[in-house]
Amino acid sequence: NDTATTEIYTSLFVGSVDVYKRQALGLAQKAGVARAAVDLGLHDSQLYDWRHTATLRRSQSDVEQSQATEIARLERLLAEQA
Repeated sequence: NDTATTEIYTSLFVGSVDVYKRQALGLAQKAGVARAAVDLGLHDSQLYDWRHTATLRRSQSDVEQSQATEIARLERLLAEQA
Protein backbone atom coordinates (compact mmCIF):
# COMPACT_ATOMS: atom_id res chain seq x y z
CA ASN A 1 0.00 0.00 0.00
CA ASP A 2 1.33 3.36 -1.07
CA THR A 3 0.86 6.05 1.59
CA ALA A 4 0.04 8.74 -1.00
CA THR A 5 -2.63 6.53 -2.57
CA THR A 6 -4.12 5.79 0.85
CA GLU A 7 -4.23 9.53 1.63
CA ILE A 8 -5.99 10.24 -1.67
CA TYR A 9 -8.63 7.57 -1.07
CA THR A 10 -9.09 8.74 2.52
CA SER A 11 -9.61 12.36 1.44
CA LEU A 12 -12.07 11.29 -1.27
CA PHE A 13 -14.01 9.18 1.23
CA VAL A 14 -14.07 11.91 3.88
CA GLY A 15 -15.10 14.47 1.27
CA SER A 16 -17.95 12.30 0.02
CA VAL A 17 -19.10 11.66 3.59
CA ASP A 18 -19.20 15.42 4.21
CA VAL A 19 -21.22 15.93 1.01
CA TYR A 20 -23.64 13.19 2.06
CA LYS A 21 -24.07 14.74 5.50
CA ARG A 22 -24.73 18.20 4.03
CA GLN A 23 -27.29 16.75 1.64
CA ALA A 24 -28.93 14.76 4.43
CA LEU A 25 -29.12 17.88 6.59
CA GLY A 26 -30.61 19.81 3.68
CA LEU A 27 -33.28 17.14 3.30
CA ALA A 28 -33.93 17.21 7.05
CA GLN A 29 -34.39 20.96 6.90
CA LYS A 30 -36.89 20.69 4.04
CA ALA A 31 -38.80 17.54 4.96
CA GLY A 32 -38.18 17.39 8.70
CA VAL A 33 -35.77 15.22 10.63
CA ALA A 34 -38.14 12.29 11.12
CA ARG A 35 -39.07 12.04 7.42
CA ALA A 36 -35.45 12.48 6.27
CA ALA A 37 -34.25 9.82 8.70
CA VAL A 38 -36.81 7.33 7.39
CA ASP A 39 -36.00 8.18 3.76
CA LEU A 40 -32.26 7.79 4.36
CA GLY A 41 -32.46 4.76 6.63
CA LEU A 42 -30.93 6.63 9.56
CA HIS A 43 -31.91 7.20 13.16
CA ASP A 44 -33.27 10.66 14.01
CA SER A 45 -30.47 11.02 16.54
CA GLN A 46 -27.84 10.68 13.81
CA LEU A 47 -29.25 13.65 11.92
CA TYR A 48 -29.56 15.67 15.12
CA ASP A 49 -25.91 14.88 15.94
CA TRP A 50 -24.74 15.90 12.45
CA ARG A 51 -26.74 19.13 12.71
CA HIS A 52 -25.26 19.90 16.12
CA THR A 53 -21.72 19.25 14.85
CA ALA A 54 -22.31 21.42 11.77
CA THR A 55 -23.61 24.24 13.99
CA LEU A 56 -20.52 24.03 16.21
CA ARG A 57 -18.24 24.16 13.17
CA ARG A 58 -20.06 27.22 11.81
CA SER A 59 -19.80 28.93 15.21
CA GLN A 60 -16.08 28.18 15.41
CA SER A 61 -15.61 29.45 11.87
CA ASP A 62 -17.47 32.67 12.74
CA VAL A 63 -15.20 33.23 15.75
CA GLU A 64 -12.09 32.61 13.67
CA GLN A 65 -13.32 35.06 11.02
CA SER A 66 -13.98 37.70 13.67
CA GLN A 67 -10.52 37.19 15.11
CA ALA A 68 -8.91 37.46 11.67
CA THR A 69 -10.79 40.69 11.02
CA GLU A 70 -9.70 42.14 14.36
CA ILE A 71 -6.07 41.11 13.77
CA ALA A 72 -6.10 42.80 10.36
CA ARG A 73 -7.57 45.97 11.93
CA LEU A 74 -4.89 46.02 14.63
CA GLU A 75 -2.12 45.40 12.08
CA ARG A 76 -3.37 48.37 10.03
CA LEU A 77 -3.44 50.50 13.19
CA LEU A 78 0.12 49.50 14.03
CA ALA A 79 1.27 50.23 10.48
CA GLU A 80 -0.28 53.72 10.65
CA GLN A 81 1.52 54.45 13.90
CA ALA A 82 4.93 53.34 12.56
